[in-house]
Amino acid sequence: MKSIEAIRKRLRDLIKEHNTNPSELAINSGLPRSTLKTFFYYKNARSITVYTISLLCGGLGITLTDFFNDEIFKNINDLE
Repeated sequence: MKSIEAIRKRLRDLIKEHNTNPSELAINSGLPRSTLKTFFYYKNARSITVYTISLLCGGLGITLTDFFNDEIFKNINDLE
């Protein structure tokens, strides 16, 4: 799995876990809703910054360590 796919999946899982939705998360994170919409729904969106992930973590009430401490990140292969 590529890192961008893992990050998308992790965010979707966390959104479900926290009983929220992308729009609410964007508002709680101080991000434009269009940022998350582009990231989730446009295949040409191939990157997200650590800064943006950090803001999203803040909106979820978790740390970057919490975000990346997941099995999904153990099998990343961006060279595929």
